[in-house]
Amino acid sequence: MKEDQVKTKFSSLSHEVLFKIKLTNDWLAFWQSEFLNNFNISPEQYDVLYGIQERCSQIIRLRDIKCCTAHRISDISRLTDRLEAKQLIQKTADPNDRRNTYVTITTEGTSLLHCIAPKMEAWLKTFSGLNVIELQHLNTLLDKINNQT
Repeated sequence: MKEDQVKTKFSSLSHEVLFKIKLTNDWLAFWQSEFLNNFNISPEQYDVLYGIQERCSQIIRLRDIKCCTAHRISDISRLTDRLEAKQLIQKTADPNDRRNTYVTITTEGTSLLHCIAPKMEAWLKTFSGLNVIELQHLNTLLDKINNQT
């Protein structure tokens, strides 16, 4: 146990697990925010930019970005406006349907992601204490928790 952690009594195992998940989330969110601040991008903006490049096609409808991230469509609209202002993406109105807006990642956006990628590898060493089977099991458990909500 780390020296700065205080032994806490929990009313149940579920309560302890919830507490530890929240603690881990807070630590990961803080680290990610501090790390990405060096690149003048927020974690939420990074999620959208990364989602466009890695999990979706290079040209995507604005409303389809939702499938690539955990953000609400109203947040995605605001985040893409900020990414466009930073010239990391380009938004183009669909000439055939005013309700559609297409989003593409720019050269600057791709360059930023390539710059962040090697440094992100250091963050992944957070999980170096877990073997592949443990990582797969953790991933399965997190999916199970997320699918209940």
